[in-house]
Amino acid sequence: MSRIRRNGRVTLRRPVAARTAVAAVLMVAAVALIAMLPGCGSDAGDGPPRCAIVVDVSASVTADQRARYLDEVAKALRGCAGGHAYVDVADANARAGRCQPVDMTLAAPVRRNNDLFDTAAENAQVDTALAATTALVDCAAARPATATDLFGAFVLAGTSLRAEPAGRRELTVFSDGISTRQPYDLSARELDDADIAALLNSLAAHGLQADLTGVDVRFVGAGVGVDELDPSRLGRVEAAWRAYVRRAGGTVSHYAKTLGGT
Repeated sequence: MSRIRRNGRVTLRRPVAARTAVAAVLMVAAVALIAMLPGCGSDAGDGPPRCAIVVDVSASVTADQRARYLDEVAKALRGCAGGHAYVDVADANARAGRCQPVDMTLAAPVRRNNDLFDTAAENAQVDTALAATTALVDCAAARPATATDLFGAFVLAGTSLRAEPAGRRELTVFSDGISTRQPYDLSARELDDADIAALLNSLAAHGLQADLTGVDVRFVGAGVGVDELDPSRLGRVEAAWRAYVRRAGGTVSHYAKTLGGT
């Protein structure tokens, strides 16, 4: 502080300008620090949604069940309007590239800043994606049946979900949850805690541990059509998937027969 002598008295003058400058510097530093914190500031989390969908087309899935899956797929795609969708099937044929996955933007190709027009354009993109998904499922179902390869499908879906830009990231899996491709046939494993740990280590060693960092994973169709497995066994399958997704950096928010939860 400086001193000013007026009429024989000393008046203290506070350095207002200096305090203002210091406060401004501190504010800038605080904003920079906040921007560096996870989930804060302007980052990929502020972008459009990015969704991946995996559909089981193995021999254990009946034609009626595939039709029900497609109804649920339509809901998932509409929930991703304005973003980007990747859809693939979960069998060995898919890994061989015999049926090409769907990989497309669900936003209006040209935005006109008109809600009515832009929404209609987004809906048209969703309809196109659904038609392409139906063709993909039909292509896969028409080929000789192969084992369900959910782990391979998860790896490919995770790769798509890491692309930028993206806001929320979601992976929706339409399957009974029983991946059967050898040597990782879940129906033939004990899946106690020790076996789950061994399974995850083996998957990671063979490049089948997906990267699902920040991804919300939803299982639809869990346990459907596998009446040969009792509830306790199905519970161990669920535990295995939750452990797999947790190690992959994601979170299982839904594990049920339908998107609605039953």
